[in-house]
Amino acid sequence: LGNKEFILLDEQKVAYELAYHSVLKDIEEKSIVIIKGGPGTGKSVISMNLLGGFLKENLNVKFVAPNSSFRDVMINALSRDNTRVRLNSLFKGSAGFVDAQENIFDVIVVDEAHRLKNGMAYQYMGENQVEDIIKASKKSIFFVDDDQVIRPEDIGSTSEITRIAKKFNIKISEIELTAQFRCAGAEGYINWLNHTLQ
Repeated sequence: LGNKEFILLDEQKVAYELAYHSVLKDIEEKSIVIIKGGPGTGKSVISMNLLGGFLKENLNVKFVAPNSSFRDVMINALSRDNTRVRLNSLFKGSAGFVDAQENIFDVIVVDEAHRLKNGMAYQYMGENQVEDIIKASKKSIFFVDDDQVIRPEDIGSTSEITRIAKKFNIKISEIELTAQFRCAGAEGYINWLNHTLQ
């Protein structure tokens, strides 16, 4: 992507390579990759790099972020005056796949997948956004932090993605991120926060 904000480090690069090659290995075989990690482990950096990598391969790819303000920040970080319209077409909200044709996309990259919703979500006309996305794409990559599920309608957990994969007999791979890149890599501080706030 060329932006210094999106440079991959250490295990982020390994996770990127595993996910990237998993998709390119056999683009016609339906599969799912789950990349798990807490705050500051680089999920968004990896997801943006995967988007760029798949675009370079001329794949039909969509980037999903359930939070519209997050999408806006990403588009602003990446855009130049002449690219904003094209970027808007690459980024999509999570509710936009309810009526999508099966396997219409080569790859859907979902950042903050833990915020995917069920039928209780306001103005969502479907039943399960995880299932909608998996049906709409040949390859799905979900970035998940199971500890960040907030509302009852948030269903994009590792267990729910795995359940849907088993339901449709789809191969699934999991990658775990553990290295901390925020707070100057101070894992002690993050551990203290997790312990204190549970």
